[in-house]
Amino acid sequence: MKWLLPRSISIALLTLCCQFPGSGHSFCRADDDAAPAKDDAPADAPPAQQAPQPMSREVFNQLLRQKEYAQVLTRLEAMIDDQANSNETFSMSMMLSATLGRETSDEAKQVLHAIVDRSRAKESWDTSTAVGVAYAVDGLVNRDESLTTDDKLAMLDWLKTKLPADEPRLAMVDRTMLFRRIALLNSAGRQDQAGQELDKIVDQARAKLDPNNGPSINAFVDAVSAYQSLAGQMFPDRVAVVVDEAMKLTAQALERENADLPIYTAYFKLRLAKASSASRNDPVAASAIIDDLDAKLKTADESLDEAGARAIAVYGRSISSLRSRIEAALKIEKMIGTEAAEIDAQHFVAQDAVKMADLRGKVVLIDFWAVWCGPCIMTFPHLIDWQEKYSDRGLVILGATRFYNYKWDDEAGRAVRGEDVSNEDELVMLEKFRELHKLQHGFFITPENSDYQKTFGVTGIPHAVLIDKSGKIALVRIGSGEANARDIEAKIKELLDAES
Repeated sequence: MKWLLPRSISIALLTLCCQFPGSGHSFCRADDDAAPAKDDAPADAPPAQQAPQPMSREVFNQLLRQKEYAQVLTRLEAMIDDQANSNETFSMSMMLSATLGRETSDEAKQVLHAIVDRSRAKESWDTSTAVGVAYAVDGLVNRDESLTTDDKLAMLDWLKTKLPADEPRLAMVDRTMLFRRIALLNSAGRQDQAGQELDKIVDQARAKLDPNNGPSINAFVDAVSAYQSLAGQMFPDRVAVVVDEAMKLTAQALERENADLPIYTAYFKLRLAKASSASRNDPVAASAIIDDLDAKLKTADESLDEAGARAIAVYGRSISSLRSRIEAALKIEKMIGTEAAEIDAQHFVAQDAVKMADLRGKVVLIDFWAVWCGPCIMTFPHLIDWQEKYSDRGLVILGATRFYNYKWDDEAGRAVRGEDVSNEDELVMLEKFRELHKLQHGFFITPENSDYQKTFGVTGIPHAVLIDKSGKIALVRIGSGEANARDIEAKIKELLDAES
């Protein structure tokens, strides 16, 4: 199966993330619109014959809302020439290119090309220029259908040669560009090349590894973590082998009498990540890892000096938070085989009103989601695929969401957050959002004070619940990703083949 990445997911969705309250599951920020400008902010562009004037944040935001992108670029470039590496120009460069990357207009693409073309004349880049160009390249890779896959790969290769080295603020940009490159190779059917490029991350770290040196082990674990985040969805079996290698390495290192702080750090980082991943689908295994880490906290307190013990003790908070998630996952596991709750719908969208009784004899997939949720959007290609393949055999997909105060912006062609949006306007937005993403299934909106989400243990989205033909819960999966998609599709096939 090809790894599917919707065009609508930008760097902004990959980097501007937080956690669903009480869960630790990723979702995208809803407040991605520019802050409103003050009413008295000067918005007029300076006369053409004058040098471009600097912009305040208020003016910058107002010009973005007015889609005066060319003017913003000209004035921002003048600011960068004057204060190249300031946090303000860095932030503005990122926001301009990210905003353009979400646009579909020809003008937006022209400005993105202008950002890239003007940067080619510069021998070296400051950080603000680098982040603006990186986001511009990302926008073009996602949106410009006139570019071939090879054009896009060449652009990413060129970008990598130009990004300033050892700049912490660009670490995520650098990783995201690699993410884009791997996705392009994979979607073009060049999985072998994608795998080879990913393997370099671990191979280079392995070549420098000294199994008797704590900092070297820690650096190797960092490389394994990067490999896992980039390759986990595409090559889960290869990732499992590399993670197992790192697990054995850190376990052996910790057994030595002289185990130092970097070794403890590597041990905890690796296992916390493994427990976090397992907490969703194998909470029993995750619980065993957490118990081990609890014991190692006591060992660290006895073995390390005072400063080292304090540094490791910080992981105690992560362990406590993860234990809460594991307990929630264990509760979800207990739902399997129980009767699914009745649908609690205030409104239906592109779907006739239904009750669970109407769905007996069908396999039902309830997809808990929201329009602002990037990982939810990443599951859409799978939902479309399953609808096309299995609806004739008895699969019913229903999206479950809430009113989130979003409306449709016709000019921008997307959903935007509003104030006091009426239910009618939000329903219109959902219809258009569904059409934009070519979804084939319908939605229902739960009432404001509904316990429907809580009944199914929803703490993060996307949250998928599969219900068998007799109305009992058969599978629950939380989050996007190929591993979850494989589990869900395999279960769909199994349930459809089962006797009613």
